[in-house]
Amino acid sequence: MINVGIWFDAPKNYFGGINYFKNLLYALSKHNPKEVKVFIFFSTDMPEETLDLFRPYARVVRTSILNRFSLKWFINQIFIRFFNSQLLINQILKFYSIDILSHSWSVFKPTSNIKVISWIPDFQYLHFPEYFSNFSTLEETKRLQKIISYSDLVVLSSENAHTDFKNIALPCDNEKGVVMNFVSQPDFELVKNNPINLETKFNFKGKYFYLPNQFWEHKNHSVVFKATKILKDRGLEITLICSGETIDHRKNNDKYFKKLLNFIEKNNLRNNIKILGKIDYVEVLSLIKGSVATINPSYFEGWSSTVEESKSFNKTVILSNIDVHKEQNPKKGIFFSPDNTKDLAKIMEYEWCNYLSINKKDNMKDDMVDLENRTYQFGKKYFDIIKKISN
Repeated sequence: MINVGIWFDAPKNYFGGINYFKNLLYALSKHNPKEVKVFIFFSTDMPEETLDLFRPYARVVRTSILNRFSLKWFINQIFIRFFNSQLLINQILKFYSIDILSHSWSVFKPTSNIKVISWIPDFQYLHFPEYFSNFSTLEETKRLQKIISYSDLVVLSSENAHTDFKNIALPCDNEKGVVMNFVSQPDFELVKNNPINLETKFNFKGKYFYLPNQFWEHKNHSVVFKATKILKDRGLEITLICSGETIDHRKNNDKYFKKLLNFIEKNNLRNNIKILGKIDYVEVLSLIKGSVATINPSYFEGWSSTVEESKSFNKTVILSNIDVHKEQNPKKGIFFSPDNTKDLAKIMEYEWCNYLSINKKDNMKDDMVDLENRTYQFGKKYFDIIKKISN
């Protein structure tokens, strides 16, 4: 038996991470490796409904050391910062006989008998340092090099990220990178058992496009807003629904969001563009399912969950032609240059006007088989990684 530990050292509202790990463990369970037992460590204030997502696939362990600003958390920070030691974390992992710490995303110095699989989702700071305030590219590279040096393997979400990894890893660590594309497993039962009248809930009528990205500058909402204005000027009134965090944590401000609001007001688009802010996951899934198409106009992604969830729902996804989106290669993907507003407007007009005829061609049985195959391969890849470093 190989005991694998996942240390969830992130805010309890980091839904991207929660969904990632739920999908990962679900995929592993479909592969059904009896040689592996997973322990996932959460803070004691993690909501019970979140913990319930993981209980079918792992042993859930709560520890106050993960409660930010608790006494144990402070003591652990002192050990890390002044003694370069994770003594307290190592003791917890030893108590549960953890063989492999998986998907660590911080600098972790393990005891000699614990292997480490680190996780670096992307290297956005190398490509767009201007989106990070009070941030040193050199210092971040040094931090990541330290993570890599303490790791036995480093999981990367795309070949695109693997290229960046090889550019910053020290020569002795260059072979540690391994690509594992994640597959989104939308909770179809959650959507089925929690029917939502979307029009009543979010105050709109009829069909809509859906853009479920955080309001961070590199997500490039403005190109979609400008395309919506072009269509309105032509007499085509569409509805665009947007959801996501409105404050950019990297700069700790909402200037980009306010700029977008000003564009809506200035161009009289209040009835066309609806901004919901953060919403529940079941609402996100329901909006994806019911949309004409999802849109991801981003300048940069690690491995887009928007694209993966759209693939799993067999939705048309209109997406920027960045390398990682091409790598994700959704079957119903339509690509455009992220700065080409006119091309995007043409695509949106065609999809809007031909929505019913396009979607008559869907074959749900084939789509589910494809999703099951991709999920199986996702779980197998993770199992192979675990076996590789446990030998």
